[in-house]
Amino acid sequence: MRLAGLFSTLQPLIEGTADAATVAKSLAIEGAAEGLQVYAEMCRKLRRDAIDVIHAGTREAVMVRVGEARWAAWVEAYFHERPAQSFELNENAAGFGEFVARQAGSPAWLGELAALEWATWRAESGPDDPRDSAEGPLRAARSVVVLRGSWDVAAWLGEEAWAAEPVRGETATVVWRDGELDACRATPIDEELAAIEAALAGAPEPWGADEVVEDLLAAGIFVGARSGHAHEDMSR
Repeated sequence: MRLAGLFSTLQPLIEGTADAATVAKSLAIEGAAEGLQVYAEMCRKLRRDAIDVIHAGTREAVMVRVGEARWAAWVEAYFHERPAQSFELNENAAGFGEFVARQAGSPAWLGELAALEWATWRAESGPDDPRDSAEGPLRAARSVVVLRGSWDVAAWLGEEAWAAEPVRGETATVVWRDGELDACRATPIDEELAAIEAALAGAPEPWGADEVVEDLLAAGIFVGARSGHAHEDMSR
C-alpha cells in the first residue's frame, strides 16, 4: 500500500469515525487494533498540542469564557472540517483562526487574536530566507506581515489579563523575525506603517524620512541598502 493510501485509511480512525478493529481489518494486519488505537490517540493529542502552543492566548481567552470542554470540542471540530494535510503538525493549524472566529459563543475579536498568534508563530519558525541578506536594494524582510484590525489584541496578549476585553479601535500590528531570529510584534507609528506598507507593495523609494527608514533597518523590518547609500558605502 502506498503511503498516501495508508494515511487515507488511517484518517477515519484519527477522526473518530471508524474503530480500530475495522481499520486493522481493512489493512489486513492481524492483532493491530490495540496499537492502531494508541496511534490514533497519540495523533489527536499531538495535533491539539500544536494548536495549544501556537494559539496559547486564544486558548486562554476561550477557556476563561466558555470553558476547556468547549475549546477541546472546537479543536476536534476544526480537524474534522480540515483533516491534516501536512506532515509538519504545526502547519495544519493554518486555518484555525478563521475557523474559531465563526464558532458560536466566540468573542468578536477572537479571529484577530488567532491571526496574530499564527503570524507570530510563522515568523518564529519559518525557514531562513536567503533573500533577507544585507546585500541588494532596500526592501521589507520576507517575514514581515502587517495585520490590521478593530481590536488591540496585541496589547491584550502582552498583558495576559485573559478575562479582560481588548480595547476596541482600528489597529495595525507589524510582525517579523529580527536579526536574532526572534519573532517580534510592534504597533508602528503612522510614518513607520506608511513606509512598511509602501515597501510591501513594491512602491518606489523614498518610503519615508531617513530616520524612519534607519529605525526600520535597525529593527530588521527592512533589509538591504537604501538607494544612493550602497555606492556611498563602497566608496569609503
